[in-house]
Amino acid sequence: MTDDAYRDSIRKIAHAVRSSLPPDIGRLFAEHSGIRRGDFIPLTPSRDGVVRAVDGSNATVMEGGTISVVAVRAGFSSFAGEKRLPGGLTPIVLLQAGPRDAERGFSDLYRECFGVTPRSPLRVDDVSRAAAAMRDTLEYFVALACSRNQAGGELLLLDGALRVSEESHDHVLVTIIRECQSRGILVAAVAKRTAATWGERYPLLPAVQALARDYGVAPPWWIRIGEEILDRTRYPQWEHGELFVCSASPGRPVPLKVELPRGTDDRTAHRTFSLLAGCSDDARVEGYPYPLMDAHRSVVITDDLLERVRSDLISVCAEEGLSARDIGELFGDYHDTFGRY
Repeated sequence: MTDDAYRDSIRKIAHAVRSSLPPDIGRLFAEHSGIRRGDFIPLTPSRDGVVRAVDGSNATVMEGGTISVVAVRAGFSSFAGEKRLPGGLTPIVLLQAGPRDAERGFSDLYRECFGVTPRSPLRVDDVSRAAAAMRDTLEYFVALACSRNQAGGELLLLDGALRVSEESHDHVLVTIIRECQSRGILVAAVAKRTAATWGERYPLLPAVQALARDYGVAPPWWIRIGEEILDRTRYPQWEHGELFVCSASPGRPVPLKVELPRGTDDRTAHRTFSLLAGCSDDARVEGYPYPLMDAHRSVVITDDLLERVRSDLISVCAEEGLSARDIGELFGDYHDTFGRY
């Protein structure tokens, strides 16, 4: 393969990126969607209420051909305006996530969190997907606890979508949503990025942002996005949210994908987005809700923390009679050697 092949591949990808973001994407989206200027609802940010945000983290501790170990944890942050309230963290939990052990590890964690056996087993051959399912289990556990302890009129923020990737989580998410609705708690799932497209290739968020600029709509604003506008949805049987786009800060008009529970009326949506905008003016991540940023910073398993967990695991393995050579043979990887050169 020559340098020409490298240059050609760069040119091909650049052309694909350009094609997905045409200069007139706002006009094209208006024609496709039928959205008019009045569909963008202006916002007045509100700090009148407590906002809780839930997030989780996972990391691979050690990985071998027959056994893989992951660490997971979740937690929440709480704010009343700019005042940080007490939050919470689960302990770091170590689980086996290899092809033979993921189902057992997932089931054990699920039973510990929810007191029942998962409705369907976790059948995956990919360590990263198994780890994500285990992290999601802890996130839903924390979110369920929050939904049962917040007061009416407060806002519960989830990271991602009101959609599950594993069937066993579906009734848990439904329970969280119903608990919030029965108690008058607002709930929203927020994402900085989305795979949602329209016109069979165009990304949603840049199109909505461009259309808002074309109409001269200044942030903050929110808009409801009809499902018929989009190309397709993922796991439709496990979808429990309606899609919105929100630009939450006048200082940095970055659009967010937000999902609210199905059937949310405009008045409830407006109250939700007012609270969301009220906690999205942190200069470090302007336009993104800082309770979610704080939750992420609280739960993230950093490299230093992961190294400590790995060291603790190796120490206990030694207590079990395993030598350093045994551990190296089980978890050793030539990539570790490659990295030294």
